[in-house]
Amino acid sequence: MALITTVFSTKGGCGKTTTTANLGGILASLGYRVLLIDADPQPTLSSFFPIKHPASRGITPLVRSESGLDISNCISETTIPGLSIIRSDDPNGDLITYTQQTVVARYRLKTTLKQLSGFQFIIIDSQGANTTLLQTAVIAADILLSPISSDMVSSREFIRGTLPLVNELREMEAYGTPPIGNLYGLLYKMDRTRDSQSIVRELTDETFFPSEARVRIMETIVPSRVAYRMSATQQRPVHEIDADARSIMLDLAKELYPAIASRIESACQGVET
Repeated sequence: MALITTVFSTKGGCGKTTTTANLGGILASLGYRVLLIDADPQPTLSSFFPIKHPASRGITPLVRSESGLDISNCISETTIPGLSIIRSDDPNGDLITYTQQTVVARYRLKTTLKQLSGFQFIIIDSQGANTTLLQTAVIAADILLSPISSDMVSSREFIRGTLPLVNELREMEAYGTPPIGNLYGLLYKMDRTRDSQSIVRELTDETFFPSEARVRIMETIVPSRVAYRMSATQQRPVHEIDADARSIMLDLAKELYPAIASRIESACQGVET
């Protein structure tokens, strides 16, 4: 059964798609079968990597849980070995309306994905706004990852927008809904200035203790580097472009998924497991 991670924020432009693509890329480079899912009506992830074998369908039938659906018809193969994708096919945002009107649909995606075989990791990229489609992606996840840009506005949006969304969904657990995954905050495009240090302190104080440790600011920090922009431009995983970025992506994967630490350590040493 695949481990599902949703990369999300209630704020746009914080690095969700880049993080999703490159986390998937580094996991595939370690020999895992990885499925990316573009759950954003603005389908940036869908074109991040070249497609070798395009599927006839995308995410819409998964969210709608269409009867008799063959999920293989929704999975496209990228040119990156081991990396597949379910592309966004909802340019008008019809799935937002659908999940608004059909509450149970917000919970079906998790069930559908848990029945999917052949992948060790599933990573969902979501839209940067608090909609019922975003909530559907959050509910589907075992792990939640939220990039936080290196400014006070973004950090406070995490505290005032992203956290309340997760806490609201967690309140539904008392009524028998599936548990919401632990939330990891990832400092993105962070430098070493005094402002950055203040952001780290504020986020840690505002999240860890009030959440009873179900929210954690990650030790891994993604710095601002040209390589991440080059990754999108060249349609290549960043670990193939920049050695330091490769180390950061390996650190991110190790911190998110400690069960694969030994394979990551072997990769860092250049030894096959």
